[in-house]
Amino acid sequence: GKPARVHDLGHASPYAPETQPSTKGHIYKSWQLGDKYEVAARCDVDGVMESKGQTVLANFRAMNEFDPRITGVDWRQKIDNQRGAVLATELKNNSNKLSKWTAQAVLGGVEALKLGYVTRVHHKDNTRHAVIGTQTFKPKDFAAQINLKTESCWGIIHAFLDIFAKMQDGTYLIFKDPNRAIIRIYETPASAFESHYADDYIPENEQALPAEAAAKQDEDV
Repeated sequence: GKPARVHDLGHASPYAPETQPSTKGHIYKSWQLGDKYEVAARCDVDGVMESKGQTVLANFRAMNEFDPRITGVDWRQKIDNQRGAVLATELKNNSNKLSKWTAQAVLGGVEALKLGYVTRVHHKDNTRHAVIGTQTFKPKDFAAQINLKTESCWGIIHAFLDIFAKMQDGTYLIFKDPNRAIIRIYETPASAFESHYADDYIPENEQALPAEAAAKQDEDV
C-alpha cells in the first residue's frame, strides 16, 4: 500500500513515542462563557482528507450495524439505494453518539466528518467486519441536519459549571438516567481510578526479595 502520510500540526504530540509520529492529532482551544468562565479543551483530529484540491482536517468514526433481524434494517440491502434510511435509523437509535461525534468535530474545527458503515461479515462472527460504505459531512451542516444546536450545548456546559462552582474540588462522575430526564452527580474518592495492580503478573517465587530477606536466604544456602 501507499506509505503513511504525516501531517504536521505545528507541535509534537506529548502522547506519541519520540521515534514515530502520533496516530492522532490534538488541538487545544479555549472559549469564554460570559464573564464567569473560561473553558479549555483538548480536541482530537484523526487525520486529513483532500477536498476540492485542498487538504482539510478530518475526524473518522465507525457506525456498527446491530442485528438486522431486530432492527428490521439490513444495511447491505439498503446502503446503496436507501442510505438516508440507514442513517435515519442510526440517528433514532444512537442519537447521543452521533451528536457527541458532531459536537467534537465542531469544537475541534475540523472541516470533514467521515462516517463509515460497518457490518459483520457473518452475523454470528464478531471477529470479522467489513466497511460497506462511507459518507462525508461538513460538521456544521451535519449538526443542522440532525438538529444539534451549539447554543444549547454551551448552555448545558454553563449549567454544569454553575453546579460545580458551588462544590468542593474533587473527582465526580456524571450519569444520565437512560429512561428519564435526570442527571446524577456522584463524588468519588481521589484514588478511585488509580490502579493497584502491577502491569505484568510476576509469580511469587520469582519476585525480588527485600535486601535483608535476600541476604538471609544466601546464608541459609
